[in-house]
Amino acid sequence: MSQFTVQLSVNGPASEVWALLTDDAFLEDLYRNRLNYVKWAVDERHDAPEGDLIRKVTLIPPMNAPAPVLKLLGPGFKETEESRLDPKRFTWTWRRIPSTMADKIKEEGLVRVEPAVDGGTLLVAETTIECKVFGVGGIMESSAEKHSRNDWQQLGHALNQRLAKAEG
Repeated sequence: MSQFTVQLSVNGPASEVWALLTDDAFLEDLYRNRLNYVKWAVDERHDAPEGDLIRKVTLIPPMNAPAPVLKLLGPGFKETEESRLDPKRFTWTWRRIPSTMADKIKEEGLVRVEPAVDGGTLLVAETTIECKVFGVGGIMESSAEKHSRNDWQQLGHALNQRLAKAEG
């Protein structure tokens, strides 16, 4: 199992960061144009009775993994991401469910946005990846972690670019 935390410095107030993290158009642009996902599409989005934002998204990630991983996942691989923003706690929880081997692959996490010392914000993303596949589980986990870390870094760059445009 791989557990890691990524911290991103964002040059803007937490309210604007959350606004972008819940902006479907911003995220679709990020996933499609920066991260090269084949698909990022919102299937469901609604507010829960307690005020939480619920979103379900279909993703088809770029398949740049080692050959054994690609063979196991298959050519029609996609993921469903189920997420929930708790506006009272300022946390976003998510989990991705793969189209193949959903009983053996787990990817989930929690996102917080906190005030930073410099006046900006700190986006903290905690991620857990677990692949229970004999012989290749470790390769799958390390490949998924590398991919995930890159996605978080690209999100940080995209947030800073968008917020800089908003100021300028």
